[in-house]
Amino acid sequence: MKRIFSWKIVHIVVIILVLGFLFYWFQFRPYQIRKACYTEANDTMKGLTEVELPKLADSEVNTFVKNMFGFYYQACLYEHGLKE
Repeated sequence: MKRIFSWKIVHIVVIILVLGFLFYWFQFRPYQIRKACYTEANDTMKGLTEVELPKLADSEVNTFVKNMFGFYYQACLYEHGLKE
């Protein structure tokens, strides 16, 4: 009777550990990576000075900044092993 009880506890602990790992790997880890990449891309874009931006109209500068932000963000995600 005690041996069956101990195997039940072992199975429950293993199941909890597996579920915890799956939650970490597929939910928490990607969230942390996306948050860090957003911050990194945002800081990179803030680091651009007016001299580094080409002489464009305001709407073109906004488009350029959005495209560069997307590039930095996607590059960071790719570097950390996420596709999107």
